[in-house]
Amino acid sequence: MNKAIAVSGARFTEHGLHLGHYSGCFLSLNGKLSNKFCHYFFIIYDNQITNDVKGIKQFASQIYALSDYLKLNNVHVVLESMIAPLLYKLRHYIESIVTVEQLNASYRQKKSNMHLSASESGRAVSDFMFPLNQASINIALKAKYTCMNDDNVRIVELTKDIIRKINTTCKAEIPDHYLITGYKPHLLGYNYLKMCNGNKNAIYFNDAENDLRFKTHQLFSFKRYFKQFPEQYKLFKSTNEYYYDDNYLPVHFYKALFPNHFNDSFYLMDKNRVLVFEEDLKNRIINLIRSVSFLQLEYINCTDCITDRLQKDYELSNKIISNNDFIE
Repeated sequence: MNKAIAVSGARFTEHGLHLGHYSGCFLSLNGKLSNKFCHYFFIIYDNQITNDVKGIKQFASQIYALSDYLKLNNVHVVLESMIAPLLYKLRHYIESIVTVEQLNASYRQKKSNMHLSASESGRAVSDFMFPLNQASINIALKAKYTCMNDDNVRIVELTKDIIRKINTTCKAEIPDHYLITGYKPHLLGYNYLKMCNGNKNAIYFNDAENDLRFKTHQLFSFKRYFKQFPEQYKLFKSTNEYYYDDNYLPVHFYKALFPNHFNDSFYLMDKNRVLVFEEDLKNRIINLIRSVSFLQLEYINCTDCITDRLQKDYELSNKIISNNDFIE
């Protein structure tokens, strides 16, 4: 069986990667997709007016450091702004067959904004079109898999719909597309919400030592806080779609971040062992981030290496996209 191409990505931010990216975008490569992919393209959605060249290289070096630390082969970092000109024809065609209703269905809007009018909600056109960008890249790179958390399933469904339309109308033979997720449910941040930039609860790979220790401590302190204030706990449970039983929060983190080290017997721990378990989990998180950070520092000190690596990854993506018969 021929090995397939997998894709993932993240929007460029000065913070870089966090544990949610690690759980959703990278762990599956050693698990569900082990030995099933030939190339893994991680797209940095930097947009064409981003001028923070230093920040982008630091972001790229972090992705390289994480993938090398995990001993993953054929991980390629590609800037969206560099391949965007290659996708013009494909994007133009896709825009003619995708309906506004499809785009609206694939756009993940925050519940806090759903009651607002379009002019008040802060929905930028780039946000609305983001699923279309991802679908175009998936098809252009001939990718069979998208490695992201399952809150991106709508984007994958949009990709599937576009592929079906293209295959039907153009008699093409583009293979189907699949979502590969990390451990479910979502990785939580230190306020019981899904870990992401928007919820301001992420543990980043470039966090300073003091911030890192504080955040890892906070991961398991909220359940103790809620025990002291049960009324707030009830309110939280009734309004938070990402609620999980706090008794299993350490277990959830262990399975999400270190599945190869997880043992089902952890479910049977007594109260005294839970504290030991939490301390072990904190140390594992800190050691993971430290290891990747140290490796990233080596890469940052060799900027030419990062530049060369990015160029080679772009050339490979260019070759695959240019050889895509449908785009021509």
